[in-house]
Amino acid sequence: MKRPSWFTEPERDPAHPSKSQVKRDLLALQDFGLELVKIPPARLEEIEMDERLREALAELRRLTNLPARKRQSQYIGKLLRDVDLAPFKRALEAGKLRRP
Repeated sequence: MKRPSWFTEPERDPAHPSKSQVKRDLLALQDFGLELVKIPPARLEEIEMDERLREALAELRRLTNLPARKRQSQYIGKLLRDVDLAPFKRALEAGKLRRP
C-alpha cells in the first residue's frame, strides 16, 4: 500500500530498538550459545561464568531431541543476555586458530 505524500516515518529512538531488531539480537545469542557447545568442555571449564550457564551448556551437549535442544538454546540465549561475551569469543577464536 502506498503511503500518502504527507506521511513521514516516525523518528526511531536509538535507545529503544525495534521489535524486529530485538528478535534478531536474541536469535544471534541463541546461535552463539550453539557455537559455545562446540568448545571442548575442558576449555569451557577455564572460562569464568555463572554456574547456571555452565550447567545449561552441559545440558545442551547431552540433549539429542530437537525440540528440547531448541528450548535449551533459547534458555542459553536468555542467560547470555546478561553476560560479557568477550571471554567466550576469545575461546572460540582460539579454537579456530588451532584447527588445521
